Amino acid sequence: MRPEDIAIKILEAEGLSYWTVHASGLPRSFSPLKAWQAATNAVKGFGNSWQALKKWTPQTIVGMGSHISFPVVMAGKLRGIPVVLHEQNVIPGLTNRILARWAEAVAVSFPESQATFGRKAVLTGNPIRKQFKNIPATAIGRKNFGLDENTPTVLVFGGSLGAHVINEKLLQALRYLKQQAGKIQFLHLAGPRDRMLLEEGYRRHNFRACTLERTDQMAHAYAAADIVVSRSGATTIAELVTVKKRALLIPYPHASENHQTANALVLVKCGLAQLIEESNLDPQNLAAAILKGTQNTHPSPSKHPVSVPDPLEAAEKLADVVDKITLQ
Repeated sequence: MRPEDIAIKILEAEGLSYWTVHASGLPRSFSPLKAWQAATNAVKGFGNSWQALKKWTPQTIVGMGSHISFPVVMAGKLRGIPVVLHEQNVIPGLTNRILARWAEAVAVSFPESQATFGRKAVLTGNPIRKQFKNIPATAIGRKNFGLDENTPTVLVFGGSLGAHVINEKLLQALRYLKQQAGKIQFLHLAGPRDRMLLEEGYRRHNFRACTLERTDQMAHAYAAADIVVSRSGATTIAELVTVKKRALLIPYPHASENHQTANALVLVKCGLAQLIEESNLDPQNLAAAILKGTQNTHPSPSKHPVSVPDPLEAAEKLADVVDKITLQ
């Protein structure tokens, strides 16, 4: 399953209208085939976007940074529609850097990103779902996933499709945690590829675990956890800032310009997270980090406060920026 397939499922479940647009990422190195594919998709995507904008006649376009924004923003500008961009990561992505010249404003999630966009930058933070405003009690979160209410819990996830490397290393790490069987438990959002493999692995090593492909109840998942093992995408960082759970962050090494490492360092500096590069990830040190996290469940104090706006207020701040541009 592709990420866009999951997005469509969510949109349909929420009863929201959508329009599919052809798009592909900009080639990072020259390849005639990739260049041709990107150009072809750009033309198709522009046509898709033009049709959608003609039908819906929006007052403002909000581009969220993915390459899917490119044809929509360009079609919108040719139709005279103002544009607001939103940048979720510490290191701004290529699409937003290119499109910024045509945008009326660029909302950013981190103070470090403001210099890239100059006077167009507005610090809003990265919006997260309302469910994080009041996360449930730990016992309720664990009970929601069929876990023991009193056993220290490790939450593991790697994005919408899971993270195979993290799943694989975690499975191997169970050998080094065998003395903790019955003393710690796992909530693992494994993705469709590895769920059954992990379920069998936890059973074989005698660990209580709830393994799922994904969940829409992330507030309950965080509530259940003593420590979180995950990638360091922008939304994960915003959620961790809000729930203030101890985290072991393993940045995706192929993210453009290594932006997930820059994201992770925001939490490392304020004592909320430990960072392990994927190249240094081995089962033994992963087991040691998990054991430490479950034995010491409170984040370490730091002289450096979290340097980002409150994600729970970010949606309102972004909406204010959009309203201002729309009414100009």
